[in-house]
Amino acid sequence: MGRPIRPRWESSFRFALLAAGFMLASLALSSVAREPAAGGGKRNYFLAPDNLYGAALITTKTRESEVAIGPSHGKVRFKKSFASADGEHGARITKGAWTADSRFFVFMIESSGGHQPWHRPMFFWDRRDNRLYSLDQHIGAVTGGFELAPPDIVRCTARADLKDLKNLDGDPFVVSLSSVAANYRPE
Repeated sequence: MGRPIRPRWESSFRFALLAAGFMLASLALSSVAREPAAGGGKRNYFLAPDNLYGAALITTKTRESEVAIGPSHGKVRFKKSFASADGEHGARITKGAWTADSRFFVFMIESSGGHQPWHRPMFFWDRRDNRLYSLDQHIGAVTGGFELAPPDIVRCTARADLKDLKNLDGDPFVVSLSSVAANYRPE
């Protein structure tokens, strides 16, 4: 006995369902915090939930990063480069995401030279005052990834005491970015 014969439309229908599922999954993942692509000149674009602002994470020729933020259809309001001339003394942006209220763009960096591999400095840009803040200055040296919760809550781990060699991974922190911005005191 051979294989059962299936109508030609059945395989086309299955392909269409598979393609539709892939497109829906791609759309769902587009707003999730993710890692930027590696390689010179590549960009990842993160659109804020309200669709009014976007953040571009740009990989430079030295495989380090730049961030540019502005209105979806307008000029860049904020730009910061973490690139170095030799590709060893700058930083790469490893993860980025918008908060649910579209006010803050949050991102993490890592040293391009391999210095302090346990440390993942975290920054957030505030749309209200067009300013970049260091979350490390508020809670301590961030050591792991982050998760966001509405409206502007960040969950991460950090080492508040760098002399505590028993706790290298850090402690869990939950902070409101609007509260941090309101009480921010730069070092």
